[in-house]
Amino acid sequence: MQAGILSIDELLSLTPEDLLNFRNIGTKTCQEILDYQETVALTEKNASKRYLIENIASENRPIPIPMIRVIGLPSKGIDLFLRNSCFTVSDLCDKELTLHEHLFARTVSSFLFIPVTQHFSNAVNALNYNEKISLERRSCGATLEEIGEELGISRERVRQILKKTYRKLIRIARLIAGVLFSTDKDTFSFADIVKLFSSEKLAMCCKLVLQESKYVYYFRFSDSFIKTSVCGDDIMERLEKFTKVVIGEGLNFYDNLELIESELKK
Repeated sequence: MQAGILSIDELLSLTPEDLLNFRNIGTKTCQEILDYQETVALTEKNASKRYLIENIASENRPIPIPMIRVIGLPSKGIDLFLRNSCFTVSDLCDKELTLHEHLFARTVSSFLFIPVTQHFSNAVNALNYNEKISLERRSCGATLEEIGEELGISRERVRQILKKTYRKLIRIARLIAGVLFSTDKDTFSFADIVKLFSSEKLAMCCKLVLQESKYVYYFRFSDSFIKTSVCGDDIMERLEKFTKVVIGEGLNFYDNLELIESELKK
């Protein structure tokens, strides 16, 4: 540097008088250096202090730490929490955090103060008329053509509206899935969504949005969801094989019970 400062230690040791003696350093730069010195001093002073994250909605506590990436927690924060055995939001709430951990947790704490179901409800209510009607009617089984006739628009326009609406709601819907999965569960049913929301209408909207997520796979025959990481991308091919080859047409069902049970465990 032209001022002869070659290390952070030298920069931190400068006094206001020293800064005034440097040529070609403006008032703004001097203030930035003083602010930086103050920040470093405060950090060192509080380095050993422990912090608590409070007022997190109890509904949000089961959310896995990797999932809160969708609300702004950077990868460095996620890696830090996992290294320190914080695997769910609940672990964060129950732990005395270091300053470093607290700075990351603070970036998402304001979001987590409100239950994710309330966030979803707020997001649905914020949709415009066409988006909301399209979502609600589609969740009840209406076709694109039926929705289009009701709104006076083409079925292609309805498809575009729904696609845009799914994008608006998908990140919150994934967090809701995280609540229902928690850390030791790989499936949940539509009934579980209804129980969480206490509103079948909102639960049906959430169910529809989740069917557009790559995080989960929806089984229509059981009206339930499973983690894609558990069932794999070829789940339908495997189920079809299971149905045709193992169960067959039911003629040898009881003879194949042992084989069926072993397949279901896979």
